[in-house]
Amino acid sequence: KLLKDFEERLQLHEAPQAERAAAARAATEAAEAAEGAYGQSEAADKAAKEAERDGAQAIKAAQKRVGKWLHDTKVVMDGLDAKKQALEAFRERPLKLFDELKDLQPEPKPVEEVETEMPPASDVAPAPAVAEGDAPAAATA
Repeated sequence: KLLKDFEERLQLHEAPQAERAAAARAATEAAEAAEGAYGQSEAADKAAKEAERDGAQAIKAAQKRVGKWLHDTKVVMDGLDAKKQALEAFRERPLKLFDELKDLQPEPKPVEEVETEMPPASDVAPAPAVAEGDAPAAATA
Protein backbone atom coordinates (compact mmCIF):
# COMPACT_ATOMS: atom_id res chain seq x y z
CA LYS A 1 0.00 0.00 0.00
CA LEU A 2 2.82 2.39 0.76
CA LEU A 3 4.34 1.71 -2.56
CA LYS A 4 1.04 2.35 -4.24
CA ASP A 5 0.62 5.64 -2.37
CA PHE A 6 4.15 6.57 -3.29
CA GLU A 7 3.53 5.83 -6.97
CA GLU A 8 0.30 7.85 -6.91
CA ARG A 9 2.09 10.79 -5.31
CA LEU A 10 4.88 10.44 -7.79
CA GLN A 11 2.43 10.48 -10.69
CA LEU A 12 0.72 13.54 -9.22
CA HIS A 13 4.03 15.35 -9.06
CA GLU A 14 5.31 14.11 -12.42
CA ALA A 15 2.38 15.62 -14.37
CA PRO A 16 3.03 19.23 -13.21
CA GLN A 17 6.75 18.67 -13.55
CA ALA A 18 6.30 17.55 -17.18
CA GLU A 19 4.10 20.58 -17.79
CA ARG A 20 6.75 22.84 -16.25
CA ALA A 21 9.46 21.20 -18.39
CA ALA A 22 7.39 21.71 -21.54
CA ALA A 23 6.75 25.33 -20.54
CA ALA A 24 10.48 25.79 -19.89
CA ARG A 25 11.30 24.36 -23.33
CA ALA A 26 8.72 26.63 -24.97
CA ALA A 27 10.10 29.63 -23.06
CA THR A 28 13.65 28.73 -24.12
CA GLU A 29 12.58 28.45 -27.74
CA ALA A 30 10.73 31.78 -27.50
CA ALA A 31 13.81 33.39 -25.94
CA GLU A 32 16.01 32.06 -28.74
CA ALA A 33 13.57 33.35 -31.36
CA ALA A 34 13.49 36.72 -29.59
CA GLU A 35 17.30 36.86 -29.57
CA GLY A 36 17.32 36.13 -33.31
CA ALA A 37 14.72 38.83 -33.94
CA TYR A 38 16.71 41.22 -31.73
CA GLY A 39 19.87 40.51 -33.76
CA GLN A 40 17.99 41.15 -37.00
CA SER A 41 16.49 44.35 -35.66
CA GLU A 42 19.94 45.52 -34.52
CA ALA A 43 21.30 44.90 -38.02
CA ALA A 44 18.33 46.74 -39.55
CA ASP A 45 18.83 49.61 -37.09
CA LYS A 46 22.52 49.83 -37.99
CA ALA A 47 21.68 49.86 -41.71
CA ALA A 48 19.03 52.53 -41.16
CA LYS A 49 21.47 54.73 -39.24
CA GLU A 50 24.04 54.35 -42.03
CA ALA A 51 21.40 55.25 -44.60
CA GLU A 52 20.42 58.27 -42.51
CA ARG A 53 24.06 59.38 -42.33
CA ASP A 54 24.48 58.90 -46.09
CA GLY A 55 21.25 60.81 -46.70
CA ALA A 56 22.40 63.69 -44.53
CA GLN A 57 25.68 63.85 -46.46
CA ALA A 58 23.78 63.78 -49.76
CA ILE A 59 21.57 66.65 -48.57
CA LYS A 60 24.61 68.72 -47.57
CA ALA A 61 26.27 68.06 -50.95
CA ALA A 62 23.08 68.97 -52.80
CA GLN A 63 22.73 72.18 -50.80
CA LYS A 64 26.32 73.11 -51.68
CA ARG A 65 25.63 72.45 -55.36
CA VAL A 66 22.47 74.55 -55.20
CA GLY A 67 24.42 77.37 -53.56
CA LYS A 68 27.08 77.18 -56.26
CA TRP A 69 24.43 77.00 -58.97
CA LEU A 70 22.81 80.18 -57.73
CA HIS A 71 26.18 81.94 -57.66
CA ASP A 72 27.06 80.65 -61.15
CA THR A 73 23.66 81.73 -62.45
CA LYS A 74 24.17 85.19 -60.99
CA VAL A 75 27.57 85.46 -62.70
CA VAL A 76 26.08 84.39 -66.03
CA MET A 77 23.14 86.78 -65.71
CA ASP A 78 25.47 89.65 -64.77
CA GLY A 79 27.52 88.85 -67.87
CA LEU A 80 24.33 88.83 -69.93
CA ASP A 81 23.37 92.24 -68.56
CA ALA A 82 26.82 93.59 -69.44
CA LYS A 83 26.51 92.20 -72.99
CA LYS A 84 23.06 93.77 -73.35
CA GLN A 85 24.46 97.12 -72.26
CA ALA A 86 27.37 96.80 -74.70
CA LEU A 87 24.95 95.91 -77.51
CA GLU A 88 22.75 98.88 -76.70
CA ALA A 89 25.80 101.16 -76.64
CA PHE A 90 26.86 99.74 -80.03
CA ARG A 91 23.40 100.35 -81.47
CA GLU A 92 23.30 103.91 -80.15
CA ARG A 93 26.59 105.19 -81.52
CA PRO A 94 28.59 103.08 -84.03
CA LEU A 95 25.64 101.44 -85.76
CA LYS A 96 23.81 104.76 -86.19
CA LEU A 97 26.97 106.32 -87.63
CA PHE A 98 27.36 103.40 -90.00
CA ASP A 99 23.77 103.79 -91.21
CA GLU A 100 24.34 107.52 -91.77
CA LEU A 101 27.54 106.82 -93.72
CA LYS A 102 25.79 104.16 -95.76
CA ASP A 103 23.14 106.69 -96.73
CA LEU A 104 25.87 109.16 -97.77
CA GLN A 105 27.70 106.63 -99.94
CA PRO A 106 27.52 107.50 -103.64
CA GLU A 107 25.75 105.25 -106.08
CA PRO A 108 28.11 102.64 -107.54
CA LYS A 109 29.12 103.12 -111.17
CA PRO A 110 27.53 100.69 -113.57
CA VAL A 111 29.79 97.85 -114.59
CA GLU A 112 30.34 97.33 -118.29
CA GLU A 113 29.58 93.86 -119.46
CA VAL A 114 32.33 92.36 -121.54
CA GLU A 115 31.14 90.10 -124.29
CA THR A 116 33.30 87.13 -125.00
CA GLU A 117 32.88 85.41 -128.28
CA MET A 118 32.41 81.69 -128.21
CA PRO A 119 33.66 79.80 -131.26
CA PRO A 120 30.89 78.12 -133.22
CA ALA A 121 30.20 74.49 -132.40
CA SER A 122 31.45 73.36 -135.79
CA ASP A 123 34.95 74.71 -135.01
CA VAL A 124 35.28 72.54 -131.89
CA ALA A 125 36.89 69.17 -132.62
CA PRO A 126 34.71 66.18 -131.70
CA ALA A 127 35.93 63.82 -128.99
CA PRO A 128 37.62 60.69 -130.38
CA ALA A 129 35.47 57.58 -130.33
CA VAL A 130 36.64 54.76 -128.08
CA ALA A 131 36.28 51.17 -129.26
CA GLU A 132 34.75 48.66 -126.88
CA GLY A 133 37.94 46.64 -126.54
CA ASP A 134 39.94 49.79 -125.73
CA ALA A 135 37.61 50.94 -122.94
CA PRO A 136 39.14 51.16 -119.47
CA ALA A 137 38.40 48.29 -117.06
CA ALA A 138 36.65 50.61 -114.59
CA ALA A 139 34.12 51.71 -117.23
CA THR A 140 33.11 48.13 -118.07
CA ALA A 141 32.80 46.98 -114.50
